[in-house]
Amino acid sequence: MIRKIAMVMIIGVFFTGCSVVQPITPTIEDDNNKSMENNQTLLPSISEKEQIEEIESVFSHEFEEETNRESLIESLDAFPWEKEALQKVYSSHDEIWSSSQKEAFKQILEDDSYLSICADRRYLDNLEFIEEGFREDILYSILLLKYLNNLKSGCLEWVSSDTHVKNENSVEAVRSDYILSMLPKGVLIQKLILFYSPKNREFLDAVKHYKALEMGSASYDELKTERLNIEQYKTLKEEPDYNE
Repeated sequence: MIRKIAMVMIIGVFFTGCSVVQPITPTIEDDNNKSMENNQTLLPSISEKEQIEEIESVFSHEFEEETNRESLIESLDAFPWEKEALQKVYSSHDEIWSSSQKEAFKQILEDDSYLSICADRRYLDNLEFIEEGFREDILYSILLLKYLNNLKSGCLEWVSSDTHVKNENSVEAVRSDYILSMLPKGVLIQKLILFYSPKNREFLDAVKHYKALEMGSASYDELKTERLNIEQYKTLKEEPDYNE
């Protein structure tokens, strides 16, 4: 059973270093002036009163000792191939992310620069409320694997469905162990992501156009159609050259 983490947020009191993830896709008004949302889980606005927001934990158990790495990884809501890659890299490293890599990837996630968070926003939600350490490092790693797998495979089912589609890309489409092994070597996150980004200008133009539509008065159907085109672009790129 997946545990729920109760998060208490009080408006008016802000602490340096804390941030709230802004929704990637805003609420859209349809032709009947009814509020519509996409499948993505959006953080509700904070009222003047104290609110408690329950965020689904991606770990099925709590561990008092962060040194219990193997058990912590096994408790993670992840596919077997993701856990295998995590176990492999963390068997010889305490942490694999540098502060600059975290900062770069966090910005990409918050902006959803390549529109590939898809149904995996719960991992980012968990990251917002976790302290630095081994658990945080694991969350960055699983987010990177899922983001790249979504970027490589596309999220057509998630975009097309009117229900919450979870675990769409269950098949490994990226070299997970290789990706994680590059982090302790100081690989630039932007460069790593570009390995899996479509190699055509149309994709970047489509992403830019979609984000402009989000900020404008586009209808839900217009956004959905444009997003489906973007997911199609993701499946047309060539394999990355690792030059190992």
